[in-house]
Amino acid sequence: AVLLLVYLLLCGESCQEDGSSTLARERELKAEKEFIRDEFESDWLDEASRHAHEQAAIQKLGDLADYMNVFADPSLDPAFREKAGEMILKLFVSDKATLINVPGDAGRKREITVRKMLEKGRKDKLLFSEVRFESVLVVQALHKSGDGSYRGYLACTGHTTIYTGEDTLQAAQPVLIEVHVNQAEKVFGPDTLNVWEVLLGDLRARK
Repeated sequence: AVLLLVYLLLCGESCQEDGSSTLARERELKAEKEFIRDEFESDWLDEASRHAHEQAAIQKLGDLADYMNVFADPSLDPAFREKAGEMILKLFVSDKATLINVPGDAGRKREITVRKMLEKGRKDKLLFSEVRFESVLVVQALHKSGDGSYRGYLACTGHTTIYTGEDTLQAAQPVLIEVHVNQAEKVFGPDTLNVWEVLLGDLRARK
């Protein structure tokens, strides 16, 4: 009888602890959601947040170079290259965004949209490799635009290897990169929140 009483007492304590643990976790989740709402659902970005998003844009520019090198390499597995193409598309505000100085037929330099570049890559008609962006800096800080989103600009030197059919050329081009920070719906568990998202816009020749 004594052992049974001890067992029941221990079970009661365990149940209380489990209940307390569940309530504590629920409070933590609620606090996390409130933090996310306060931090990311705000209608405006303070200076620290704008700086963080500028750094995120610089990181995305580096990701773009990596994905483009994979996508343009015909020696790699097609599924791997296609996944890189999908990741490229996710970096941009639109598939109509412009990429500067992507070589066309016979090595001619011309502007091309993200969509067109992906179409050419799937046909193995891209004539470049070893893309990289160096000396990246913020030339116009993020600022609020008329539609409530934020805009800014990065500048860098874009490097690539171009194949002309007869020669292999090393090309360097000053580039101006448009940066967009828009609010987008993101799912967090059972909730959907509007959070700020960094995307790249047009890449154009810098004068």
